[in-house]
Amino acid sequence: MKRKDFHDIPVALAVFLALGIAAPVSARKQPPKTPPGMARCDNPIIPSATIQHHRGELFEYDLELVGFSLGKATITAWQQGSFQGQSVTEYRAWIEPDSLISAVSAIEAQAFAIFPESSFTPVQSLTRYKYRGTSVEESQQRSEGGKKLQTTVSRNGKQSRRNKEYSIPVHDYLSGFLLLRGLPAQSAGCTVIYGEGRAYTVWITPKGKDRLDTSSGKSNFDRYELRYGSDGSRTIRTVEIWMTPGPEPIPFQAKGESRASPVVKLTGYKKGRG
Repeated sequence: MKRKDFHDIPVALAVFLALGIAAPVSARKQPPKTPPGMARCDNPIIPSATIQHHRGELFEYDLELVGFSLGKATITAWQQGSFQGQSVTEYRAWIEPDSLISAVSAIEAQAFAIFPESSFTPVQSLTRYKYRGTSVEESQQRSEGGKKLQTTVSRNGKQSRRNKEYSIPVHDYLSGFLLLRGLPAQSAGCTVIYGEGRAYTVWITPKGKDRLDTSSGKSNFDRYELRYGSDGSRTIRTVEIWMTPGPEPIPFQAKGESRASPVVKLTGYKKGRG
Protein backbone atom coordinates (compact mmCIF):
# COMPACT_ATOMS: atom_id res chain seq x y z
CA MET A 1 0.00 0.00 0.00
CA LYS A 2 1.21 3.50 -0.77
CA ARG A 3 0.98 6.30 1.79
CA LYS A 4 -1.91 8.02 0.01
CA ASP A 5 -3.94 4.79 0.18
CA PHE A 6 -3.83 5.05 3.97
CA HIS A 7 -5.86 8.26 3.85
CA ASP A 8 -8.83 6.30 2.48
CA ILE A 9 -9.28 4.63 5.89
CA PRO A 10 -10.68 7.53 7.94
CA VAL A 11 -12.64 8.93 4.97
CA ALA A 12 -14.36 5.61 4.31
CA LEU A 13 -15.35 5.34 7.95
CA ALA A 14 -17.59 8.16 7.65
CA VAL A 15 -18.30 5.56 8.45
CA PHE A 16 -16.73 5.76 8.78
CA LEU A 17 -5.44 14.32 9.90
CA ALA A 18 2.66 23.58 6.31
CA LEU A 19 5.47 24.21 8.03
CA GLY A 20 5.18 25.87 11.44
CA ILE A 21 3.48 29.06 10.18
CA ALA A 22 0.01 30.00 11.45
CA ALA A 23 -2.33 30.51 8.49
CA PRO A 24 -4.26 33.81 8.59
CA VAL A 25 -7.98 33.75 9.30
CA SER A 26 -10.06 34.88 6.33
CA ALA A 27 -11.82 38.19 6.91
CA ARG A 28 -14.92 36.85 5.16
CA LYS A 29 -16.31 33.62 6.52
CA GLN A 30 -17.21 31.15 3.78
CA PRO A 31 -17.34 27.39 3.16
CA PRO A 32 -14.08 25.65 2.23
CA LYS A 33 -12.95 25.59 -1.39
CA THR A 34 -13.72 22.49 -3.47
CA PRO A 35 -12.19 20.75 -6.51
CA PRO A 36 -13.44 21.78 -9.97
CA GLY A 37 -16.85 20.22 -10.63
CA MET A 38 -17.92 20.13 -6.97
CA ALA A 39 -20.16 22.77 -5.41
CA ARG A 40 -19.25 24.36 -2.10
CA CYS A 41 -21.26 23.41 0.97
CA ASP A 42 -23.17 26.64 1.64
CA ASN A 43 -26.07 24.98 3.49
CA PRO A 44 -24.88 21.87 5.34
CA ILE A 45 -27.24 19.03 6.09
CA ILE A 46 -28.88 19.21 9.52
CA PRO A 47 -29.38 16.06 11.65
CA SER A 48 -33.04 15.09 12.09
CA ALA A 49 -32.93 14.74 15.86
CA THR A 50 -30.83 15.55 18.91
CA ILE A 51 -28.14 12.92 19.36
CA GLN A 52 -28.09 10.86 22.53
CA HIS A 53 -24.63 9.81 23.69
CA HIS A 54 -24.73 6.41 25.42
CA ARG A 55 -21.62 5.53 27.40
CA GLY A 56 -20.29 2.14 26.39
CA GLU A 57 -21.92 2.05 22.95
CA LEU A 58 -19.45 0.24 20.71
CA PHE A 59 -19.03 -0.46 16.99
CA GLU A 60 -16.57 -2.93 15.49
CA TYR A 61 -15.64 -2.98 11.79
CA ASP A 62 -13.48 -5.13 9.53
CA LEU A 63 -11.20 -3.07 7.25
CA GLU A 64 -9.95 -4.08 3.83
CA LEU A 65 -7.65 -2.30 1.36
CA VAL A 66 -6.66 -3.46 -2.14
CA GLY A 67 -8.32 -6.79 -1.43
CA PHE A 68 -6.36 -7.53 1.75
CA SER A 69 -7.45 -7.45 5.38
CA LEU A 70 -6.04 -4.40 7.13
CA GLY A 71 -7.47 -5.31 10.53
CA LYS A 72 -10.31 -4.14 12.76
CA ALA A 73 -11.55 -0.68 13.72
CA THR A 74 -13.38 0.07 16.94
CA ILE A 75 -15.45 3.18 17.73
CA THR A 76 -16.90 3.65 21.21
CA ALA A 77 -18.44 6.19 23.58
CA TRP A 78 -15.65 5.80 26.12
CA GLN A 79 -16.68 7.88 29.11
CA GLN A 80 -18.80 10.83 30.27
CA GLY A 81 -17.86 13.74 32.48
CA SER A 82 -17.37 17.51 32.56
CA PHE A 83 -15.19 19.67 30.30
CA GLN A 84 -15.04 23.48 30.28
CA GLY A 85 -18.09 23.59 32.55
CA GLN A 86 -20.37 21.44 30.40
CA SER A 87 -21.43 17.79 30.35
CA VAL A 88 -19.53 15.87 27.67
CA THR A 89 -18.97 12.40 26.21
CA GLU A 90 -15.55 11.27 25.04
CA TYR A 91 -15.46 9.03 21.97
CA ARG A 92 -12.45 6.93 21.04
CA ALA A 93 -11.54 4.99 17.89
CA TRP A 94 -8.57 2.80 17.06
CA ILE A 95 -7.33 0.27 14.53
CA GLU A 96 -5.97 -3.15 15.46
CA PRO A 97 -3.92 -4.17 12.40
CA ASP A 98 -3.98 -7.66 10.94
CA SER A 99 -0.99 -9.74 12.02
CA LEU A 100 0.24 -10.02 8.41
CA ILE A 101 0.12 -6.24 7.97
CA SER A 102 1.98 -5.74 11.25
CA ALA A 103 4.70 -8.14 10.08
CA VAL A 104 5.26 -6.10 6.91
CA SER A 105 4.93 -2.56 8.27
CA ALA A 106 4.14 -1.06 11.68
CA ILE A 107 0.79 0.70 11.67
CA GLU A 108 -1.09 2.55 14.42
CA ALA A 109 -4.20 4.74 14.25
CA GLN A 110 -6.16 6.37 17.07
CA ALA A 111 -8.74 9.13 17.37
CA PHE A 112 -10.33 10.90 20.35
CA ALA A 113 -13.12 13.50 20.45
CA ILE A 114 -15.06 15.29 23.19
CA PHE A 115 -18.71 16.10 22.47
CA PRO A 116 -20.96 18.37 24.54
CA GLU A 117 -24.28 16.85 25.54
CA SER A 118 -26.71 16.53 22.60
CA SER A 119 -24.13 17.83 20.08
CA PHE A 120 -22.79 16.39 16.82
CA THR A 121 -19.77 18.71 16.84
CA PRO A 122 -16.79 18.14 19.18
CA VAL A 123 -15.14 20.94 21.13
CA GLN A 124 -11.80 19.13 21.10
CA SER A 125 -10.34 16.19 19.20
CA LEU A 126 -7.05 14.40 18.64
CA THR A 127 -5.97 12.06 15.83
CA ARG A 128 -2.67 10.23 15.56
CA TYR A 129 -1.24 7.57 13.26
CA LYS A 130 2.05 5.90 12.40
CA TYR A 131 2.69 4.24 9.06
CA ARG A 132 5.85 3.37 7.12
CA GLY A 133 8.09 5.69 9.09
CA THR A 134 5.62 8.59 9.13
CA SER A 135 4.23 9.73 12.47
CA VAL A 136 1.39 12.28 12.52
CA GLU A 137 -0.54 13.79 15.42
CA GLU A 138 -3.25 16.43 15.00
CA SER A 139 -5.19 18.24 17.70
CA GLN A 140 -8.27 20.34 16.95
CA GLN A 141 -10.14 22.84 19.12
CA ARG A 142 -13.52 24.17 18.03
CA SER A 143 -15.71 27.06 19.09
CA GLU A 144 -18.76 28.91 17.80
CA GLY A 145 -20.55 25.63 17.11
CA GLY A 146 -17.71 24.21 15.03
CA LYS A 147 -17.27 27.25 12.75
CA LYS A 148 -14.01 28.36 14.36
CA LEU A 149 -11.12 25.89 14.31
CA GLN A 150 -7.61 25.86 15.73
CA THR A 151 -5.34 22.98 14.72
CA THR A 152 -1.85 21.81 15.59
CA VAL A 153 -0.24 19.15 13.39
CA SER A 154 3.03 17.37 14.20
CA ARG A 155 4.53 15.36 11.34
CA ASN A 156 7.70 13.48 12.26
CA GLY A 157 8.45 16.12 14.89
CA LYS A 158 7.81 19.17 12.66
CA GLN A 159 4.89 21.18 13.99
CA SER A 160 2.47 23.54 12.22
CA ARG A 161 -0.46 25.56 13.58
CA ARG A 162 -3.47 26.87 11.72
CA ASN A 163 -6.48 29.01 12.56
CA LYS A 164 -9.56 28.57 10.38
CA GLU A 165 -12.94 30.26 10.45
CA TYR A 166 -15.83 29.14 8.24
CA SER A 167 -19.45 30.09 7.71
CA ILE A 168 -20.59 26.53 8.51
CA PRO A 169 -19.69 23.89 11.13
CA VAL A 170 -16.66 21.75 10.25
CA HIS A 171 -16.39 18.24 11.67
CA ASP A 172 -13.60 15.78 12.38
CA TYR A 173 -13.58 12.07 11.44
CA LEU A 174 -15.42 10.86 14.53
CA SER A 175 -18.12 13.52 14.38
CA GLY A 176 -18.55 12.71 10.68
CA PHE A 177 -19.39 9.17 11.74
CA LEU A 178 -21.94 10.43 14.29
CA LEU A 179 -23.43 12.83 11.76
CA LEU A 180 -24.28 9.90 9.48
CA ARG A 181 -26.27 8.41 12.35
CA GLY A 182 -28.38 11.56 12.64
CA LEU A 183 -29.33 11.96 8.97
CA PRO A 184 -33.02 11.98 8.08
CA ALA A 185 -33.86 8.82 6.10
CA GLN A 186 -33.02 9.12 2.38
CA SER A 187 -31.89 12.72 2.85
CA ALA A 188 -29.49 14.58 0.55
CA GLY A 189 -27.05 17.36 1.34
CA CYS A 190 -23.47 18.20 2.26
CA THR A 191 -21.09 18.51 5.18
CA VAL A 192 -17.40 19.30 5.75
CA ILE A 193 -14.78 17.18 7.55
CA TYR A 194 -11.36 18.63 8.44
CA GLY A 195 -8.22 16.55 8.84
CA GLU A 196 -4.43 17.04 8.52
CA GLY A 197 -4.67 20.54 7.08
CA ARG A 198 -7.41 19.83 4.56
CA ALA A 199 -11.14 20.50 4.55
CA TYR A 200 -13.07 17.73 2.79
CA THR A 201 -16.46 18.69 1.38
CA VAL A 202 -18.77 15.66 1.30
CA TRP A 203 -21.96 15.53 -0.79
CA ILE A 204 -24.46 12.85 0.26
CA THR A 205 -27.03 11.45 -2.18
CA PRO A 206 -29.60 8.72 -1.36
CA LYS A 207 -29.59 5.75 -3.75
CA GLY A 208 -32.61 3.76 -2.55
CA LYS A 209 -32.60 0.51 -0.63
CA ASP A 210 -30.62 -2.74 -0.91
CA ARG A 211 -30.76 -6.16 0.70
CA LEU A 212 -27.43 -7.33 2.05
CA ASP A 213 -26.23 -10.49 3.74
CA THR A 214 -25.76 -10.29 7.50
CA SER A 215 -24.91 -12.85 10.18
CA SER A 216 -28.65 -13.41 10.70
CA GLY A 217 -29.69 -13.51 7.03
CA LYS A 218 -30.56 -10.85 4.48
CA SER A 219 -31.69 -7.44 5.74
CA ASN A 220 -32.81 -4.14 4.21
CA PHE A 221 -30.44 -1.16 4.20
CA ASP A 222 -30.57 2.45 3.00
CA ARG A 223 -27.82 3.11 0.46
CA TYR A 224 -26.08 6.47 -0.01
CA GLU A 225 -23.42 7.77 -2.37
CA LEU A 226 -20.80 10.08 -0.85
CA ARG A 227 -18.71 12.26 -3.20
CA TYR A 228 -15.85 14.08 -1.50
CA GLY A 229 -12.95 16.34 -2.35
CA SER A 230 -10.63 18.64 -0.42
CA ASP A 231 -9.61 22.27 -0.65
CA GLY A 232 -6.05 21.11 -1.38
CA SER A 233 -6.71 18.72 -4.28
CA ARG A 234 -8.41 18.59 -7.69
CA THR A 235 -9.51 14.97 -7.13
CA ILE A 236 -13.11 13.93 -6.41
CA ARG A 237 -13.67 10.46 -4.98
CA THR A 238 -16.77 8.38 -4.28
CA VAL A 239 -17.82 6.09 -1.44
CA GLU A 240 -21.02 4.06 -1.10
CA ILE A 241 -22.43 3.56 2.40
CA TRP A 242 -25.23 1.26 3.56
CA MET A 243 -27.10 2.31 6.73
CA THR A 244 -29.52 0.35 8.88
CA PRO A 245 -33.05 1.83 8.69
CA GLY A 246 -34.85 3.27 11.72
CA PRO A 247 -34.57 6.20 14.15
CA GLU A 248 -30.97 5.37 15.21
CA PRO A 249 -29.27 4.19 12.00
CA ILE A 250 -25.87 2.51 12.07
CA PRO A 251 -23.32 2.56 9.21
CA PHE A 252 -23.22 -1.12 8.21
CA GLN A 253 -20.91 -1.17 5.18
CA ALA A 254 -18.84 1.23 3.09
CA LYS A 255 -17.04 0.72 -0.21
CA GLY A 256 -14.69 3.22 -1.84
CA GLU A 257 -14.04 3.57 -5.56
CA SER A 258 -10.43 4.74 -5.28
CA ARG A 259 -7.47 2.60 -6.37
CA ALA A 260 -7.13 1.28 -2.81
CA SER A 261 -10.72 -0.06 -2.98
CA PRO A 262 -11.38 0.36 0.77
CA VAL A 263 -14.13 -1.79 2.27
CA VAL A 264 -15.48 -1.33 5.80
CA LYS A 265 -18.07 -3.72 7.25
CA LEU A 266 -19.76 -3.87 10.64
CA THR A 267 -18.96 -7.06 12.56
CA GLY A 268 -20.03 -6.17 16.10
CA TYR A 269 -22.27 -3.76 17.99
CA LYS A 270 -23.01 -3.22 21.68
CA LYS A 271 -25.64 -0.87 23.08
CA GLY A 272 -24.55 1.74 25.59
CA ARG A 273 -25.98 2.81 28.91
CA GLY A 274 -28.04 5.85 29.77
